[in-house]
Amino acid sequence: MTAQCHIAERESEDAPWVRKAVNSDLVLQPTYELRASAETNCKVVFRPVLPTPAEQGSQMSLVTFSSTELGDFVYLLRLSASPAGAERSMQFKASIGGKDVQTFRFLHYLPAATDYKCTTDNGMFSVEAKVSAPEAGSDGVEVEVEVVFEPDRIGDCAAKLTVFSEEGGEYICILRGHGAPPQPQGPYEVAGAYKIDFVNPFPEAKTFTVAVDNKAFTAPKSLDNVAPRSTVPINVSFAAGGGDTAGKLTVVCEGFPAWLYYLKGV
Repeated sequence: MTAQCHIAERESEDAPWVRKAVNSDLVLQPTYELRASAETNCKVVFRPVLPTPAEQGSQMSLVTFSSTELGDFVYLLRLSASPAGAERSMQFKASIGGKDVQTFRFLHYLPAATDYKCTTDNGMFSVEAKVSAPEAGSDGVEVEVEVVFEPDRIGDCAAKLTVFSEEGGEYICILRGHGAPPQPQGPYEVAGAYKIDFVNPFPEAKTFTVAVDNKAFTAPKSLDNVAPRSTVPINVSFAAGGGDTAGKLTVVCEGFPAWLYYLKGV
C-alpha cells in the first residue's frame, strides 16, 4: 500500500529532508527533495510481511521528516494488514502417467534469511517440503517453488498451494490442472532387449495387464500390485525371425484408457 504525506516548504530555496520510521514494514526514500515555497508529496509504502492480529486491530506508527532549516514534521499513521489472498493462478495439463512441471515465484521481503514451508491440498500436485529465502533488500528477492502436476484421472481439478513462514508471511496460489488420456509413445527400438519405464499414477496400488500384438516381441503379462505413484520397468525382448519388426505394447488398468507403446525390432 502506498500513501502520500504532504509537506509545505516555506523557504525560498529547495531543501533536502531526511526521514525516520519506527516501523520496519514502512519503506521510505533515504531523502526527499522539497520544492521551495510549494507543497511536496512524499511517498510512504506500507509493505507488511505478516497480517495484523485480529484482536489487536490497527497499530499506530510514527514517521518523521527532518530538515536542519525547518525542524521535524511528525505524522501518525494508522496501519493494518489483512491476511494474504491468492497471489495468482497457474494452469497445468498432462496425460495420465505424465507430468507438467512449472515454477511458482514470489517476492520475499523480510530483511533476514528464512525457510518457507510448502504444501498443497491435492495429491496430484506436489512441491518440495520447504524452500529457503535469503536476506532481502527493500525491493525484495524472488524465490522459486517447483510445482509438479501428475494427474490420476481424466478431467479438471484444482488445488491450493500455500507457502508459509512464521517470520516471512504467507503466499497462496490457486493451481488448476487438466488430466488427459494417456498418449501413445514410441516407437522404441528393441535391439534384443529394451526397458520401458511405466508409472503407476494412482494414489493406491494397482495391477496392470500387459499385451503385445506381435509374437516376435515378448513382455511380462502383468505388472502386479504396483505401489502408488511409483515407476516399474517393463522388460521387452525381440527375436528377429525375418517377419514384421513393428509391434504395439498395451498396458491396461480396468476403468481407464490403455497406455500404448509402439515398438520397432532391430
